[in-house]
Amino acid sequence: MAQDPSSQRFFIRMMAVCGLLALGGGAYQHQKSSKLEAEGVETTGTWTQVETGRQFRGPGDYKYTLDADYVFQTQDGESVTGSLHRQSDKRPLTAEFSQGDSFTVRYLPSDPSVHERGTGRSGLQAWLWLGVGVLCLGASGGTLLKERLKR
Repeated sequence: MAQDPSSQRFFIRMMAVCGLLALGGGAYQHQKSSKLEAEGVETTGTWTQVETGRQFRGPGDYKYTLDADYVFQTQDGESVTGSLHRQSDKRPLTAEFSQGDSFTVRYLPSDPSVHERGTGRSGLQAWLWLGVGVLCLGASGGTLLKERLKR
């Protein structure tokens, strides 16, 4: 069955746009990760509130949530707060930590709002985004090449 050429062009364009967005997100994440690695300062953060919940959406249908807030102090004594929000439709979420537990935070002294819990996690996210971008652009380019070769 022949595919409508306009829908194929739409697919190619959308995959290219998704690929470019993912590459841009990956590049931003990589830049942030590199800057945190080079200039970041480690300190200790504390979980100030940890809540798990379940929202009923229908018979046997729930949305499970995990909401947690944390705080850490910069070298200058400034308190910086952050939060973690996760949700799942499949299984209950449990926290690997409790209120009052400590964890490592790496932040930029020039802009403490740029920080990550733990160490090295944003570097992995950057590579994942870059990989998604390459896959999307590859699918777009492969489809375009296939279309051109048919002519």
